[in-house]
Amino acid sequence: PDPKDPDLKRRTKVFQSIVGSINWLATCTRPDIAPALTFLSTYIQAPHQQHYKAAIHALRYLYSTAEYGISFHSSASSTVQAFNHFPHHHDKEAYDDAIAPSPSECH
Repeated sequence: PDPKDPDLKRRTKVFQSIVGSINWLATCTRPDIAPALTFLSTYIQAPHQQHYKAAIHALRYLYSTAEYGISFHSSASSTVQAFNHFPHHHDKEAYDDAIAPSPSECH
């Protein structure tokens, strides 16, 4: 990002607030949003306009899926299923301007 960009400081503050809110949701009630949180957090210090748009897109997803969440029932089976997709460390397109996770972090 251009440090002379007059909107950078404002956009960064708003972006950090959005990412913080998504972090709370991912931690407490919405683990499905964790991959988006990981991606957005990569740009927390200096987000470009497209990262801000990606954060807004994540908020729209959360709004459209507000009925989703974690539910625990005593009659539920003890098996937990989780599905997560995150690009492989060698996927250069996904990490065009971010640092890819090391191979030891990818299982």
